[in-house]
Amino acid sequence: MIRKAVLFVVSLLMLGAIASIVIGAPETIGQPFVSKGKLLAADAQGAAEFGTAVALSHDGQIMVVGSRYHDVSGLNNQGKAYVLQRNVDDTWTEVDTLTAPSGAANDEFGTAVAIANAPQYTIVVGAPTADGGTGAAYVFKYNGLNWGMGTKLPISDADPDNNDARGTAVAITNDGTSIFVGAPGAESDIIARGAVFVVKDGGSNWIHDETLSQSTSGRAGMGRSLLVSDDGNLLFVSGLYAPSGPIIDHGAVHIYQKSGTWVYDELLAASDSSSNNEFGASMAIANDENTLIIGAPGKGSGQAYLYSPASGSWDEDDILTKPTGFIYSTFGQSVALDGAGTSAVVGAWLNGSGGLYYYERNGGSWDHKQTLTTADSRQEHLGYAVAMSKNGDVILGGARSAHSGAVMDSVGAVYTFVPGHQVFLPMVIK
Repeated sequence: MIRKAVLFVVSLLMLGAIASIVIGAPETIGQPFVSKGKLLAADAQGAAEFGTAVALSHDGQIMVVGSRYHDVSGLNNQGKAYVLQRNVDDTWTEVDTLTAPSGAANDEFGTAVAIANAPQYTIVVGAPTADGGTGAAYVFKYNGLNWGMGTKLPISDADPDNNDARGTAVAITNDGTSIFVGAPGAESDIIARGAVFVVKDGGSNWIHDETLSQSTSGRAGMGRSLLVSDDGNLLFVSGLYAPSGPIIDHGAVHIYQKSGTWVYDELLAASDSSSNNEFGASMAIANDENTLIIGAPGKGSGQAYLYSPASGSWDEDDILTKPTGFIYSTFGQSVALDGAGTSAVVGAWLNGSGGLYYYERNGGSWDHKQTLTTADSRQEHLGYAVAMSKNGDVILGGARSAHSGAVMDSVGAVYTFVPGHQVFLPMVIK
């Protein structure tokens, strides 16, 4: 009995001692993400650029990968897209391949890809050099088994131009009912203002509903990159050229709001604009639309800008720059956010073999937590494309020039990263 009492008192003293020294926020050891796998096309071809574009459904279960220079049935550079499904062990299985109906050589089908959320999983693929440079976009609807043969989207334009480059960028609403097709070379008779074609699901067919463009005093190249918000009411359209002003080709993002039709709302440009920034090359937005990230890979070695809405406009909150690496790393070529807007990934494909920079929000700023790379030191262009699931449990990095083995064949790959095992340590006051 005395022994039990002594042990009880000692236990209380130990607990008291621990409680007296363990205060403050916990620290962590380990990496936020670890490499899970390297995905190649089942029919990989040299220099096909598998991974030039990557899209991920919001539930993180279906991936679409573009391979714009894949030869199809002897037609050089016709292009192809691949659909992969996630397994319970975070591996991926190729479940379908997509090609353009009546595709031709040099279409570059797969330059851009987008996917709607479950259960529709409708996929859109851009082919900007199809039809002699006019370009095209194709939609593939999931039928419960596969994505079928696909349909070329009807874009009725009285004066299609062979420099439109339709399909340079594509986007689709979560419910799969509205598709957006970027054409940065459209209206070249008025110095390539660019345009976005809005196509709606009419049930039995697809209908060209609107064409969005802006009157500018100079080339704007609208449609180079596209982003639609989760609720389908905000559309972000980038143009890599200055629509006006003294700074040449700094890039801009045009914002539209849905109000029956699409209404022009605001123009965003970087606070530190300079020539050839490529501001707007990539964009991502959080589910609640309170965090927006925009890449500018031409700004020095590249930058990414964080915005939040305030009083009817968007305020620039932070600027991310590459913490390490080569001078010309194209940091900001690709960007991604988790659904909560608390984690961000920025791709830099010219950073050696390429890399993905992972950040976490810390109050009003963002902290660099990890740089994700490959084990291959050869130039792979990891970060040319990036995607992240909305719950943040997987990151995909497109490496369009990755090699399948010892031979430098540049078939292209997608690298997958999943959360690593982290140990949380209490902060001890010495």
